[in-house]
Amino acid sequence: MAEESSNFIIFNLLERDFLWKEGWEGILQEPEFEEKDLISNFTELLESFEENIENLKISSGIKVYIGKENPFPKAKDFSIIFSKCLLPNEEEAILTLLGPKRMNYDENISLINSLIKLLEKY
Repeated sequence: MAEESSNFIIFNLLERDFLWKEGWEGILQEPEFEEKDLISNFTELLESFEENIENLKISSGIKVYIGKENPFPKAKDFSIIFSKCLLPNEEEAILTLLGPKRMNYDENISLINSLIKLLEKY
């Protein structure tokens, strides 16, 4: 998913307190990251996101935050798309895509929906 979207992906298994992160190579090649301040802001956003992921009120469906809508500091230049999913063993997970504001939202939402369907099925 990270490779397909060229964005950063975080997969969080809530009951196991497990985070899988993927996509550094793709996201850092985006033009926005030519500015050193944006790299710093992005890493601070990731840190804040990871520290507060369990405090997010995520119900079913996909939630999209664009720029200043983000509930995290240093996130005004980025977008976050996330969704909770229920795995077949009844374990809850959160799938998150982080990237630049100019991302292809329709494509990324479709990717998340497709992956969630696969995860919930298997």
